[in-house]
Amino acid sequence: YGVLIVDDSQVARLELSLFLKRHNFRVFEAKSGREALSTLAREHIDLVLTDYHMPDMDGYELTRRVTAERCNGEFRVIGISASTDRRISARFLKAGASDFIYRPFVAEELQCRINNNIATLHQIRRLKTMAERDVLTGLSNRRHFFELAERYSQNMDLHDGRDCVAMLDVDHFKKVNDTYGHEAGDKVLQAIARVLSQTCTNTPHLVGRLGGEEFALYLRGCDEKDAIAFCERLREFVAMNVIESSDHMIQVTASFGVAPVYPSESFSNHLNAADQLLYIAKKSGRNRVFGESTLKQ
Repeated sequence: YGVLIVDDSQVARLELSLFLKRHNFRVFEAKSGREALSTLAREHIDLVLTDYHMPDMDGYELTRRVTAERCNGEFRVIGISASTDRRISARFLKAGASDFIYRPFVAEELQCRINNNIATLHQIRRLKTMAERDVLTGLSNRRHFFELAERYSQNMDLHDGRDCVAMLDVDHFKKVNDTYGHEAGDKVLQAIARVLSQTCTNTPHLVGRLGGEEFALYLRGCDEKDAIAFCERLREFVAMNVIESSDHMIQVTASFGVAPVYPSESFSNHLNAADQLLYIAKKSGRNRVFGESTLKQ
């Protein structure tokens, strides 16, 4: 876990840094609020330990600003002060801090407070993952996919106003389950999810499992031509994939429907359009990609 120490006192930063490093934390330091914001923008920070008195902005203001921008599942803030004013702790908590501690520290208390906050953060992240991920494949589940895709479609100008949505369906999946069993079917779905996930790695694209053998992709910055070409590569990768289950080697294909995203329409309409094109692809022989332009050929 990464911990950011924010304090204008070098001695105070050193004291905390030595303590945290002994407990195997990755430690970052900032001597002002502005420097802390810069560090938070470029580094993965899990826990912020911030002093109250600082020259440019106090710890209360820093806490208010960072907690307004991020949800509490991303990181935790512990306020620190050597002041005898007992109201400071309340101000920190109102600003969004998760905890507060007065100097001088009792080492055991400091360790317990840090450990408790890290444990809470871990639990929040675990619950968030469970809520957003499909259990079988690890991809975004239907609800999470829709949430993100809706957000992306409302910010299409960030990708030159060119986005597409694609739906894919495993061909003859019922036959796989009936012939080899549901365990084999699960392995097929997991294998296809890996293909989709690996192909979309290092891209801005989103992939999710909508349910059963249906998957969806939100392709950012792609016009229909680029989106169809991308899905053609996916189709080839799926067809080349061999899944081993018990004593059987299973190969499957997938059909795709690709539709452009228009800012004036709801995301549900775009997905319905892709679903209709997927239906045409399956009716036309399966193992193929269909878009609006395909129908005009």
